[in-house]
Formats: sequence, structure tokens, C-alpha cells
Amino acid sequence: MSILAVLFVFFFDLVLVAGFRVFHKQLSDRFYKRCAIAFSLEALSTLILFLIPFEEWRYFSFTLLFDLQCIKGLMLWSAIRSLDSPTSHKWWVPVVFFGYFLLLLAAGLLGLGQFVVSQIAIILPLLFNLMPAWTLYRSQWISWKSYQLLLGCILLSQILFAAAVQMGDLDAEWTALLYYLNVVSNVFVGLSAMVIGMKRLHARLEEALKTIISMRNQTEAIVKASMDSILITDIEGRILFANPVAKSFFIGGAKEHPNLFENEFYSEAGDEESFSLESINRALNLDNNAFVKYQCMMEHQTQGRIPVEFTVVPILNDEGKLFSFYIRDLREQRQNEIAIVQERDRTKQLNKQLCVALEQAKHLTEKAEQANASKNDFLGVMSHELRTPLSAIIGMASMMEQEPLTAQQRQSAASINYCGQSLLLIIGDILNYSRIEAGRVELLKKTFSLRQNLQQILTLVRNQCNHKKLRLYATLHPRLPLEIVGDEGKIRQILTNLVNNAVKFTEKGHVSINLRVVASDQKHLSQLEITVADTGIGINKQQKDRLFEAFYQADCSISRKYQGTGLGLAISKRLTKAMGGEIQVDSIPEKGSIFTARIPCSHVDADSSEVFNFEGNVIYVDPDESGLCWFKSNLSAYGVEVKCYSSVEAFLQGESAERLSKTVCLIDQQALLKLDEGPQVMGKLKRFQERVPVVFALHQVTDVLQKFKYSIAKPFLIEQFMEKAATIPLEWNQSDIKTEEIPSPVLQFEPLQINVLVAEDHPINCKLAKLYLDNLGCTSRIVHDGNEALAALEEEAFDVVLMDLHMPVLDGLKATRQLIKRHEGKDRPRIIALTADNSKNEKQVAMEAGMDEFLLKPIKIEELREALVKQMKISTHKKLRQ
Repeated sequence: MSILAVLFVFFFDLVLVAGFRVFHKQLSDRFYKRCAIAFSLEALSTLILFLIPFEEWRYFSFTLLFDLQCIKGLMLWSAIRSLDSPTSHKWWVPVVFFGYFLLLLAAGLLGLGQFVVSQIAIILPLLFNLMPAWTLYRSQWISWKSYQLLLGCILLSQILFAAAVQMGDLDAEWTALLYYLNVVSNVFVGLSAMVIGMKRLHARLEEALKTIISMRNQTEAIVKASMDSILITDIEGRILFANPVAKSFFIGGAKEHPNLFENEFYSEAGDEESFSLESINRALNLDNNAFVKYQCMMEHQTQGRIPVEFTVVPILNDEGKLFSFYIRDLREQRQNEIAIVQERDRTKQLNKQLCVALEQAKHLTEKAEQANASKNDFLGVMSHELRTPLSAIIGMASMMEQEPLTAQQRQSAASINYCGQSLLLIIGDILNYSRIEAGRVELLKKTFSLRQNLQQILTLVRNQCNHKKLRLYATLHPRLPLEIVGDEGKIRQILTNLVNNAVKFTEKGHVSINLRVVASDQKHLSQLEITVADTGIGINKQQKDRLFEAFYQADCSISRKYQGTGLGLAISKRLTKAMGGEIQVDSIPEKGSIFTARIPCSHVDADSSEVFNFEGNVIYVDPDESGLCWFKSNLSAYGVEVKCYSSVEAFLQGESAERLSKTVCLIDQQALLKLDEGPQVMGKLKRFQERVPVVFALHQVTDVLQKFKYSIAKPFLIEQFMEKAATIPLEWNQSDIKTEEIPSPVLQFEPLQINVLVAEDHPINCKLAKLYLDNLGCTSRIVHDGNEALAALEEEAFDVVLMDLHMPVLDGLKATRQLIKRHEGKDRPRIIALTADNSKNEKQVAMEAGMDEFLLKPIKIEELREALVKQMKISTHKKLRQ
């Protein structure tokens, strides 16, 4: 009986192993290999039990059997796991094999007793045999009921065999029988694993079949949707399959399978091989190609001769060799090729035309550049020619204003001067814009004072503001540094253009100027913010978009009414952009405009702002509310207490000279013009001044106001008033007062007492220079060209030479070079260049020729005196050093 049982189990194990070998290549190698190893171990354990004497080797045989059972369970568990995971468990086999022996040996050495050791020896195989069944259930390969049945078989067989081992009185045959029963239960696990493998194989086959069907459907759809003809023929050319396009093209209404080569084919070139079965077979066999291509002409029954392209691919199947033909109609392609060639020829023609146009454009550009250069040269010459007589007009008018004149004569002289200055500004705008258009804008960075520049601009627009009765308020931020680093000339020009523009287009109200330095996003840089606001005519949105265009004014009526070139804002915009800044405008029609320019400048020390030594209080009288607000807000920023009145009467009623201490009173001239009882109030002011200093803000000198000591010209800066107030003694009495008349407009200078040679070819300018020099207390001699100047210098010693650069016969530059050469190593007179050419190059050329100073026409008498004094100081210093 035991022999039959052994043979049955052994045979069954061999069948399982053989079955796994059959399906070895169908599923993963790991699954079948591990199952085969598991059942090989089962067969090995059966042989051991049959061959080893049972009674003599009882404990050794059972220990070896249980160890093999552990490894068998491990391999089955690993095989099932391999279906879902690629993890390898090959290192677990030696660990379990030797670990089982070592565990039992350690239990015996520790003296745990035979019963405990036997329980350990039995429980471990039980656990390893339960692992495959549990894994099958966890992986959802078997149901819960199947798992319960499998678990019951394993537990029952294992428990019976364990009981037989522990009951030592059973004979070997019964013990072997129980073991075989245990083996059979384990075989159920193997069968389950094999069935699962077959199910997995079946599932994979179904999935592969679905994939094949899907690919076939996709291929059929592609073939049917193809715009090219697709044919399959036998080796003789009979058509076995054709897609819809090929059917309509080759088969038509034929019932039987026609032969492809019944059609006539011609090679497109005479030296090419014609399309035929022989050429196809020869090409495929000769080069062992996977495919071959032909382009030829096909004679179609209904459509005539058609250019086509054949791609032939051989197909080998069980039935033999077939050909697959992919046929493309080349008619559309050939038409496209013809169109491409025509388009290429057209493009070449256009390219030639473009090259000709570029050459013409280049030629026109060169002519435009030459014309632009000629224009700039012409403007330079015209500048000199216009400035020369203009300087005489302005100079003569200025000299007339210094003479004792009637009111009507003085007004006429002022009008001449004003018109001349306006014309000078127009010439300057045109020249500046010409330089910008020519790209000759150079940035010169240097340290300069914003306040000095603003004061000069206020002086320039003073007469125009007073004539239009406009209020001009200029504000310097209290923390504005004394000096900043930037291009002084361009910043001044921007500020001048904005102020002139505001004054020009404002008929009533006021114009305000605000300067401050704000932080910038760029490191080590600040921004100079210039804000000019007015209450003028304003600008609408449509006009604002074109406001900064050259020669543009809002409409023609504005140009006729306000005159000007329309270049001021365009120049300001381009200069601001050249310096990396921006300029913006906000405006409301009939309300006014606000222009804001932000220009980058180098960081400056904020602590360098001005400090004034004025510690008193101020009373300000002005009938204009905006003037009161401006004065109070700006003066309060310096920490000075200000009290304001809107009329002189209110001021005299509200204040008592006896109660005022350390106070300066500032009265605007407009407040005096609105007095109802002028003489009486002026008398009160005279008495008030006996105890409190009174300063008048004047835009026009009158005989009455000349009797007062202190005055300041309008418009003025708060800082100018602070400087003046700091010089006024705040503690005084009547005995300290010395009435001084306000200086008359006639300029009086201390005589210079020097001898000056004037080299000037224009007769009016000669007279003007003579008048200036006589007024300055100088002796002078007039010559009209460079040769006369050199001759005069040989005859007489002169302290200074006023040398015009552009004279006939011998110009000022050549005359200067000869003069310096003659006086080499000797004392020579100082040379001051005179020119109407307002260009940087002109000044540079004059300095390189050896001239000491440069004056631009028209020249003011103050500028001439300043230059003469400066050069005489330099000459005196050189003589002292010698």
C-alpha cells in the first residue's frame, strides 16, 4: 500500500512538473520555474521517506521532510507572487533550509524539551504551506470559499500527520500513509497554482486577440481612408485586394480579378527601366531590398496618361509570395511642382526688383543725409547771420533801457528787447531740434546748482509774467541738495521750455514750478522731478496724443495767437528721453495743464541742503489767495512762523509795531495797488517801518516805493527771501534807519579802466561794443578784420582783445594763432572770442586756437563785464607769479 501511495504521489508530482515545463514559455519564467522546483522538492521528500529506514532514522528523516516542506511552501508562495511582482526570492531558499536546522538545534541546546522542539518542527512547515493559499486569496485569484476549502485540507492533513509523528506507537506504514495524505493536500495547492497560470495565460491570449483585432480594424480603416491606391497581388500580378480608391482606379466594373500589368506603363525618361514584374523581381533579388520604388506614366483607359509612383513591398505568408503595391497619383504633385517653379521664378524677379529698390533707397538715403548735412550747415550759417544783427538789436535796446527815458520810450525799448529775445529763442529752438534730429546729442555730466539755474529762468520770464499780470510761484523742496550731478545745459533747457510754454498759454491766474529729488529704482541714482503747472487754456485728449510732435500746436488758431515754432515740447521730450527720463502731461481744457519731467541724476548728499540764519517771524500781505498759500506753505517748511493778511488795511489794523519783535513784513505790490486811500496808508507804512522792517515784492518800480529801504523782485524764490531776511537787523529803532532809494533801472558799474581792442566786421556790433565798453569805463579801439587787429597790436598795448571769429580777409582764429606766435615767451593780451554760432564745435575750435574766453552773441553788458573782470584777474595773477 505504501509503495502504491509513493508511486502515485511521485507520478503525480512528475506530471505537474512536466505540465509546468510544457507551459514554461507561455507565462513568466519565474512562475513555472518556481512551481517546478516546489513539486520537485515534493517528489524528493517522497523518495526520502521511501528509501530511508523509518525507525532507525526517525528524527532525522522527519526533520529533513519538514525542512523540504518549508522550502516547497516557500517556492509555491514565490511562484504565485511572481505573477504580480518581479521580485526575486532566491536568497530565501538557503536561509530557510539552514535556518530550520539551526532553529531546532538551538532549541535542543537551550534545553526546551522534546515536546517544545517537536511543536516548533511541526508548526513551521504548517505556516510555510499556508502561505501559498493565503497569497492566492489576497491576490484575488481564488474566492473565499475556495480558500476555506484549501485551508481545511492543508490544516487537516498537517494536523493528522503531526499527531502521527507525536504518537510514537504507530508503525511506519501508517505514518507514511498520513504523510502521503498531507502530500496530496499540498498537491491541491500546486494544482490551484497551475490552474491560475492557465487562467492567466487564457486572459493574456484574449487580450492579445483583442489587440490583434483592434490593429486589424485600424489598419482596415487606414487603408480604406487612404487617398492613395493600395493593392495586393500574387506573383503574376493578379489583384487579390484593393482599397476603395484602387478599386475605382484599376478594377472598375470588372467581375474577375484583373491583372495589374494589363495596363501600359512608360518610363518618364528614356534611359530608365520600365515598370514590369521582371524589373520588380530583379530589383528585389539583386539588392535584397525590403521595397522598391518606381515613377512612371500609366496609360489609363478613361483618364489617359497619368504620372504615378509605385512602392512595391514583398509579402511572405504560408500560401507563398505576394506583392503589396502603394500607388500615388502624381498629377497634383506635378502641378504643385510647376507652381513652385513659377513662384520661384517670380520670387527671383521680385528679389531683383527689391535689390534695385534697395540700391535706390540707399542712394536716396545718401542724398537725404547729404541734404540733412547741408541743412545743418545752412542752419549754422543762418544762425550766425541772424544772431549777428539780432545781437545788435538786443544790445542797442538794452543800452537804451539804461538811459534816462520817458515812460513811452522805455516801453518801446522794452518791446524791442522782448521781441529780439523772442526771435532769439525761436532761432535757438530750430538749431537745437536740428542737432537732435542729426543725432548730435552728447550728455555732459557735472555738478551744478539747481537754484541758480531756476533763478536765471525766473529772471528771463519776469517781464513776460509782469506784462501778463501772471503770478509765478517757484518752489524748491526743503531737502533739495545744493548741487546735483547731471547735464546742466539740457536740464536747464527742459525747464526753460516747460516754463516758457506755461507762461505763453496762460492769460490769467498763475504758473507754479516745483523741483525736488526723489528716489529711483536704480542703485546709486536719484530722479530730479520737475513739475510745471498752469491755469491756462489746457489740452484735450486728442491734442495730448500729438503734443510732443515736432512743429505741432493744438490748432492753427493757437499758432496765430501765441506764435512760436512748436518745437519746445518736442525738444524737451527728446532731451528727457536721451537722459533716460520721461515726461508726462495731465490737462483739463480751460482749466490748465501739469507737465512732469523725471530725469535720472547721480546720488547727492541730502544733508547738503541750504541752511539760512534767519530766526525771526514773517508777516505776508497779498490780495491773491494762491500767493498766500504758496508763501505760507513754503516758508513754514523751513520752520518759520508766518502770519498772512489779504490787504494792507487789515495788516495795519491787526498788528502794532510796538508789539512785534523779531519780525519782517513782506508786502506784495498788488496789495498797494488796491489801496482805497493810498497816501494815508503809505504814511502809516512809513511810520510802521520806524520799528519793524518792511520788504516790498515788486514787479514794477514806482516813485512812492523808492522811499522804502528793502525790496525784492518778483517772481522770487522763498530761498531768495530767506537770504534777504537774514541780512535785515530784527532789533532796531528809528535812529538806525537810513532811507535808501531803490536803485533806478539805469545800470552803473565801477570803471574797469582797461584798454580793449575790438575786432568786429559788423558796423552795428562795433557801435554796440563801443557803447558797452564806454559804459564799463574802458578805453577801446575798433578794427574790422584780423590783419587790422594784428597791426593795432603792434602799434599799441591792449589788456584785452574782443575777437570775432568770422571776419573777412583774416578771420579771428587765424589772427589769434598769429598773435600767440608773435608773443611767444612774452606777455600778451587776453583774448575773448565773439561769435553768433551757437555750436559746441565752435567753442572747442576757439579754445584750441588759444583763446581764453568764449562769449555768444547777443552779449549782455553784464556778461561782458564778468568776462573782462575774470580775464584781468587771471592776467594779474600771472604777472604776480612772474
